[in-house]
Amino acid sequence: MEEAGNQVLFELPIEMELRKSVGGDRRIVRGYASTESMDQDGEVILQSGIDFGPLLKSGYLNYDHNAKCMACGHIHALAKCPSCGTVKGAKMPIIIGYPTRAEIRDKGLWVEGELLKSSGETTSEQTRLADEMWELGLAFQKSGGKRALAYSVEGGILQRKGNRIVKSVVCNLAITHKPVNEDATIELFRKSFCCGKCSPSHPLY
Repeated sequence: MEEAGNQVLFELPIEMELRKSVGGDRRIVRGYASTESMDQDGEVILQSGIDFGPLLKSGYLNYDHNAKCMACGHIHALAKCPSCGTVKGAKMPIIIGYPTRAEIRDKGLWVEGELLKSSGETTSEQTRLADEMWELGLAFQKSGGKRALAYSVEGGILQRKGNRIVKSVVCNLAITHKPVNEDATIELFRKSFCCGKCSPSHPLY
């Protein structure tokens, strides 16, 4: 885990799965964002102590922790802009989606979200990069290799006991190509806006 100012970044890999449905036009990502496995720094995050309320209330999915420097427009994930040299200046996060559900399950913090989708004619960096992340995830899946995307949690440590993070808060999630923990999985699939009758779980299926 890396502490950056008042943020905690812990990354978990994504195992991509595409599920197609009739008229599918929503792009859903879901899986574990945190587990109690020891991280690369020898720390353990207690899942029962995670406050994910801020994530559901006002959090976003962003592109690899990147933001746009409002001084020059350069997109980066650093405190100092590598293009114009602005330090801790105004930045706009590169938002590519938003969380829709979060809960503590058997393995840890499970989160579902939806990626934005461009119209094909937009000049928005946000939706263009959402499209790129979606396509990259599908490419990893189809390759059949061991590479994967990852959730990366942005938040803060509220209480420690030794190497254990007893209380923490999750504010946003990044989707990144640099996973470091091998315990969590995530699915990526299309979901249609429909009545639900096409699902085997529906009583009128």
